[in-house]
Amino acid sequence: MEGKKTELEKLQLNYENLIYKKNYLLREIHQCRDITTPHLQQIEEERGAPIGTLVYEENLFPDLHEAALRELEEEKAQRRAMEEEYQQRQQLYTEKMEELEKRRKFLEDLPKKVAGIRAATNDLAKELGEYLSEGDTATATTVNVKEVSNEGEDETAKMEVVNE
Repeated sequence: MEGKKTELEKLQLNYENLIYKKNYLLREIHQCRDITTPHLQQIEEERGAPIGTLVYEENLFPDLHEAALRELEEEKAQRRAMEEEYQQRQQLYTEKMEELEKRRKFLEDLPKKVAGIRAATNDLAKELGEYLSEGDTATATTVNVKEVSNEGEDETAKMEVVNE
């Protein structure tokens, strides 16, 4: 008799635990249903499959999980491709900005370089002017000045001296 009483108490305790779990799950279900989801219908239309159901079945949407995994893998692949494209564009942007900065510095330094070239060739221009003024015809002389910048790029400036 003592054994049956112990067994009955265990069954009673299991029954109480099941009732507690049932009530807990019912509260969770009601809380989930109370959550507002204004875009749920739009998401279901995009996916082409329902996200939730009001009826529970043992074999509830067997392919839903597999389809969701496939969609997530496709989205992951798309995001990786977009990330790679972003990195390439970011690299291109950085290169273009560096090139633009070099050109900007070159253009900022250009008036100083031209003034230096004019100062360096001023005496030559005077001598050529005197030499050309001795002749009757107007001639033009082109003086090529080659300068190497800090970046190692050759920059050539032409200066034309015309005497009439």
